[in-house]
Amino acid sequence: MEKHTRICSFSIRKTTLEALDGYAAARGKRSRSELVSELLDFAIDQKRHQHDEENIPGDGIIPEKISIKWYESLYFNSLRDYFYSGDCWFEIRLHGISVSEEGEIEEYDSLVDKLNEFYEGLINDLNVKLGKDSDLARTFIGAIKSDDVKILAVRVRGTQEYIPGVGPVCNVVYAVTLVNVKENTHSKDHFYLDYHAIQVLDVREIGRAPLSTLVRKKNKQLAPGYLYWMPITIFQNKMLVMGVRRRALSDQAIALVKIDDVIMVTNQAIRVKKNRK
Repeated sequence: MEKHTRICSFSIRKTTLEALDGYAAARGKRSRSELVSELLDFAIDQKRHQHDEENIPGDGIIPEKISIKWYESLYFNSLRDYFYSGDCWFEIRLHGISVSEEGEIEEYDSLVDKLNEFYEGLINDLNVKLGKDSDLARTFIGAIKSDDVKILAVRVRGTQEYIPGVGPVCNVVYAVTLVNVKENTHSKDHFYLDYHAIQVLDVREIGRAPLSTLVRKKNKQLAPGYLYWMPITIFQNKMLVMGVRRRALSDQAIALVKIDDVIMVTNQAIRVKKNRK
């Protein structure tokens, strides 16, 4: 019969041996070697999966430094001297976006065109209400032309349907705001607010499980290294949750934010409507 054990000898601290004997007595273990083997197996398994555990997002209290950094990065919060609005997010709807044979959606170009129309209309409204070339209008125009202020557009819902004679088209809704990314992308902090990792959860799901569980359930391809999941707003019965990631693992995401004028977040899947027979 093949042996499953091997005799080996090693030194052990007296205090550790006393603790081991006490633990064995409490557990009713007669064999010290059996207990040592169990404890070693457990410790090795924990060490082997330690990295996996570190990658599981936490559900503890978000450190104040992180939440303040997000709040201060919202560009509209910097305009409180000019006006007050509790809403920093706006709705952008895209209708009839064509879908190619490969399933690719002409979504980005349509979004950029709509955003240009939206902000042009916003500037015109400011000029009408406050006068042309007002301080607020000049401040706003300067900001959206700056490399530091980016448009953050998060897809909150989308549907695809087939229209006879046209083909498959998509209708999508975006939550849009402006963020000053400089303090995030150029920071020396160990964490990074990952805009591209923003997840969209139905408010009816909140409270049924920890946020990290809801996020992992919805996005099984989640990259490693997230420390927290931070709620950032509720928009049309959807909670937007941002991933706070280790900066050491975020070089690629940071580089992408630096070069893009529009941070387009499309984690929310597009639902395909079934044609009625």
